[in-house]
Amino acid sequence: MFEAEGITVIRSAGSKRSQLSVVDDVRFRIGFGRTLAVVVSEPETADFLGLALQGLATHKEDRLSGLIRIGGTGIRVSDEEQMELRRGGDIGYVPRVAPKKKVGDLLVETYLLENQVDKREARRQAIFLLESIGFDDAASTLERHLGEMPALERTLVLLANAICNGPRVVILNHLLHEIEPTDRLRLVAAVQRLRDSLNCAVVWLTPSLAESVLYADEICVMYASRIVETGSKTDIFLRPEMPYTVNLLAVAPQLNRQLPAEFVPDSHEPSQSGCSYSTTCGRATLVDNRACFESVPGLSPSGVGHEVRCHLASAIRIRFARQLLAGES
Repeated sequence: MFEAEGITVIRSAGSKRSQLSVVDDVRFRIGFGRTLAVVVSEPETADFLGLALQGLATHKEDRLSGLIRIGGTGIRVSDEEQMELRRGGDIGYVPRVAPKKKVGDLLVETYLLENQVDKREARRQAIFLLESIGFDDAASTLERHLGEMPALERTLVLLANAICNGPRVVILNHLLHEIEPTDRLRLVAAVQRLRDSLNCAVVWLTPSLAESVLYADEICVMYASRIVETGSKTDIFLRPEMPYTVNLLAVAPQLNRQLPAEFVPDSHEPSQSGCSYSTTCGRATLVDNRACFESVPGLSPSGVGHEVRCHLASAIRIRFARQLLAGES
C-alpha cells in the first residue's frame, strides 16, 4: 500500500511574500498492483504535488509537510535525507517535461544511483530495459536525444527511466497530454504491463477525468489545490456527488455532453474561508448559515471508500448530479 497523508506545499508569493497553499492537505491510498488517477487540471499544481510526493520542491522557498507510507513505513516529506533515499529506488517519477539529455546518459545515471556497478554494466542494463519496453534497436536508441524523439518514444524512455531500479511506487505526471490519440492505448498498456510485472502502485496525475477511465482503479478529483472527491472508478463515473466532479463529467467529450452554464475550470488558489467552488456551484444558498462561504468543508464519507468535500447533504448532491448529467436544468 502507498499512502499520502496531509501533503501540503506552501510557497511565498508576491512582493509581500504572502503564504499560499498550492497543494493543501492531499491524502489518498492505493494498493500495490493498482492505479490511482489524481485529476488536476492545473499543470503547475500537478508539478507541485508530483515533486512533493518525492520530498522535492519546485522553488527553494517552498515549505513541504505531510507524510507518505510505502508498505507501512512512514516518511515525512520534509525529511530530506530519508526522501533522498527513496527517490530513484522506491519511488520512480515520470515528469511532465523531459530533461535535455541523451537517452543513454539518463538511463545509465539513474541505474548507477542505486547499483554498485561500472558504467559498462549500467549500459547493458539500459539496453535490456529499452528492449523490454518495446524498442527494437535499443543500442542505437541510447545515442538519441530525448528532445528529438517522437512523443510516444520519448515518454516510453521516461517510463523506462522511472522503473529502472524496480520502484514500489511510480508517479506519472500528465503522461498522455502530448501523445497522439492513436498511441494512447499503447502507452496505457505499457504502463499496466510494467505495473503488473513490478507489482508497484501507480499514481497518475492527469488533467482529464474522461481519460482516467482507460487506466484507473481509484480516482481523486482536485479543485483549487484540494481533493474534492475520491472513490473507485465506478463511484466517480456513475455516482459522482461533488458539483465540480459532476461538471467535469458533463463536459467530457467522450460522454457527448454540453458545457454547463455555471462551469468554471480549476482554479490555482484555494479559498481560505469557505468552499473554493462556492461561487461557481450555484447551490450554496441551500446550505444554512453561509457555511459554503465561511468554512472549508472536510472530506466526508459518502459510501464505502467514497469521500466528498461539500457542505450539501448527500441526497441533494445526488439529485443535482442526476439532473445535470441527464441534461436537465
